[in-house]
Amino acid sequence: GGLLDLWQDHKGLAMVEAALLLPLILSLTFGIYDLGRAIVLNQKVVAAAQISADLITRERTLNTGEIDQAVAAARLALHPYDESLLGVDIAGLRFDSDASPYECWRQTVGPIMANTASIDDAQGLGLAGEGVIMVTTRYVYTPFFTGVFLGDFEFEEVAFFRGRKTPYLQLEGVSC
Repeated sequence: GGLLDLWQDHKGLAMVEAALLLPLILSLTFGIYDLGRAIVLNQKVVAAAQISADLITRERTLNTGEIDQAVAAARLALHPYDESLLGVDIAGLRFDSDASPYECWRQTVGPIMANTASIDDAQGLGLAGEGVIMVTTRYVYTPFFTGVFLGDFEFEEVAFFRGRKTPYLQLEGVSC
């Protein structure tokens, strides 16, 4: 009879399967898109830290204008992403008589807190009287499609660079 014919009819099966799988396929596609953007953005945050540290360590002495230029270059490294979301923290570290690092000066720009936790990570990078530049970049990325489910991704990179022309880079107007 009628019920057996309905059970054996497969005409709408493909449409039902497609309706069940479409949300899964769309979720995977949008998730891969957001993940791909996050991976590229993470690489750009790393490059931003390295670019700004490299530009700063080319000098013998620094002024705030040169630091501003290094921050601008870091922001250009993020193109086409929103560079206003990039925070840059630049610190001049010096090594005391025991070769332990301490902060001499700091410039912080954008949405980032001063990175005092990584100062100890410079241990062993220099001798007494020398110094390094520590650049921390931070970016908070909200995924376009999956942000509601996954939340924000926080990317942070810390780069240590030594001066090319002098063992310690002094910021004008700051004695250390």
